[in-house]
Amino acid sequence: GEQISLFSLDLKARFTSKNLKYPLKNLRLKTLFSGSLNEATNHCFSLSSEPKSVVLVYQKFS
Repeated sequence: GEQISLFSLDLKARFTSKNLKYPLKNLRLKTLFSGSLNEATNHCFSLSSEPKSVVLVYQKFS
């Protein structure tokens, strides 16, 4: 799978994902490395947050 890193400056937002090796389940990204070094387990993945928030997605294509 492709390497994925997620970054958010919104410390109140809780993120949930699908199709990531290390799933996010209502997780706050409290530090810059909290959402880094993950991996897509499918050709696509999804990410949601509560409340809605801006997130930077870094994806390394091979």
